[in-house]
Amino acid sequence: MACAQGEKQAGGRGREPEGKALGGAPAREEADREETEQGKRNGALAPRAGNEPQALFEKALDLAFGRGVAKNQARARALYERAARGGHVEAMLHLGAMMMRGRGGPRRPEAALAWYRRAAERGDARGAYALGAAYESGRGAPADPVQARRWYERSAALGSPRANAALGWLYERAWGVPRDLERARTLYEEAARGGDREGMARLARLCAEGLGGPRDEVKALALWARAADEGHVPSMLRMAERLRRGGGVLRRDPALAARWLHRAARAGSPRGMRLWGEALLEGVGTEARPAEGRRWLLRAAEAGDGPAATRAARCLLDGVGGPCRPERAVGLLLQAAEAQDAHALFLLGRLSERGEAGLDRDPETAARWYRRALAAGHPEAAAALDALGAPVDPGGGKAEER
Repeated sequence: MACAQGEKQAGGRGREPEGKALGGAPAREEADREETEQGKRNGALAPRAGNEPQALFEKALDLAFGRGVAKNQARARALYERAARGGHVEAMLHLGAMMMRGRGGPRRPEAALAWYRRAAERGDARGAYALGAAYESGRGAPADPVQARRWYERSAALGSPRANAALGWLYERAWGVPRDLERARTLYEEAARGGDREGMARLARLCAEGLGGPRDEVKALALWARAADEGHVPSMLRMAERLRRGGGVLRRDPALAARWLHRAARAGSPRGMRLWGEALLEGVGTEARPAEGRRWLLRAAEAGDGPAATRAARCLLDGVGGPCRPERAVGLLLQAAEAQDAHALFLLGRLSERGEAGLDRDPETAARWYRRALAAGHPEAAAALDALGAPVDPGGGKAEER
């Protein structure tokens, strides 16, 4: 590594609701009373002009999203509550989302789901979907496949394409229903026709693999492209992957692949940031810009992508795209090692073996890193242990303590 020597270190969805329905009026009334008290504490329930639900809802939106005023989540939550009590369905959904996520006040999942239920009972597909999602995920309610399907079916009947995609997933996974790929594919078709991006992507996968119906690579690619155009990040990455390697009905196109990676990176995908950063480092499908590539890799590492942390660390050790930063490189490698990234584990072993990047030269520590790299599948770890003269399993079959 060009500049791995260093000073010794001291140590080595937007606004959609999500949702648990409360059973029984007493429970809902109790939730209402408690949320009213919260609203009073936030100073939002004093009599004032313009208390119409729509006016209150608009003011809450301004405060929640900083539209012309300073953001104030607590005040927004209180105003959503007032509007919701006045029968404003959209306010019920926003209030439920804030309660579910703990914005503008404490997390109150049961009260959140009571508001979702009220919205659903007024014929709102999003409220019904939120209840289905709560029963599917177990967030705010015990996971219950029967209730999840019930509320998803109600949401779909009210016109939600997203609910059809969720129902299809239940049938594909056989969660609470017998596995039925044909039914899943039909539901994904309905979701895709309604413009749901997740439905498009799931239908594309079934078409590509020939599940639940005939294999149709052309249709799969068209669906992935459509979902990607609509902003579905996993579909952007799938299109980039297919374009980078080509094959079948798709011609290899590294430049178009790079454009999808760039878009995924700008959308905040950690994997997209990493792949776009690597494309910039290597000049694959785009002009090589090492400094920009290094920045994207660091952003991906900060977002928790382990392989990005390892690749960024190599840039910092070797001075690629900027000055050497060996101490920061070691920090990134330790971060990636926590996620059991084999390359990070191996590189920590190499640095410990050589006494580089500010680490003490320590063959025993190096051997421990190499063993972990071997367990994680690194192809050179066994040879590195052999070169050190260190046993692969020092415990005679007992797992090494980490």
